[in-house]
Amino acid sequence: MGEDDPLTSAMEVMVRHNIRHLLITDQDKLLGIMTVKDILRYVVKYYKLRGQVDLGVAVSKLMSHNPVTIDSAASLLDAVRLMRRNNIGSLPIVEAGRLMGIITEHDIVRSIIK
Repeated sequence: MGEDDPLTSAMEVMVRHNIRHLLITDQDKLLGIMTVKDILRYVVKYYKLRGQVDLGVAVSKLMSHNPVTIDSAASLLDAVRLMRRNNIGSLPIVEAGRLMGIITEHDIVRSIIK
């Protein structure tokens, strides 16, 4: 998903893939992350202020810029500690500055209860 894409497109991708965290990229460079919480915060705030919500707003207006990331060589325990310390539910995974993927709370729970 690109930073100039509208919120409606981002929401469609999140619903289609049943995900709560969306990485915003330019090629393989991570620009930010947008979560369901970010969307809800935006909707509630602007509905209260204006009585309506602009779903065409650019993703860059809602995403978290410069998100906390983790190196691909890090352990699962490192990821858990980093997520807890920063009170976040997901971590983009990078290798040599290149985006490789994402790990979420759901992924961690699933790996524990296999």
